[in-house]
Amino acid sequence: MVARSAENLKHSGEGLAEMAAWLMATSGVAEPSQIHIAIEVPHGSVVETLIERGFKVHAINRSRWIASATASRWPVPRTTAVTPR
Repeated sequence: MVARSAENLKHSGEGLAEMAAWLMATSGVAEPSQIHIAIEVPHGSVVETLIERGFKVHAINRSRWIASATASRWPVPRTTAVTPR
């Protein structure tokens, strides 16, 4: 699925309604509760609109998420070996 950027979103009631309709049409699901949305900002009109319409909204910390995803793919050893001179 292609994500829409904030540049394409009208920051108005009409724009938020269009966003919700776009999410439903693009996903093809029957209920908004079947869509989980990860968003960096846990507040504001976008989040409020999504929650009011029944979408599952999860606030994430992007930096921590990237660090977690990177660590799970390439484990970093907890200790490093020291080579004697």
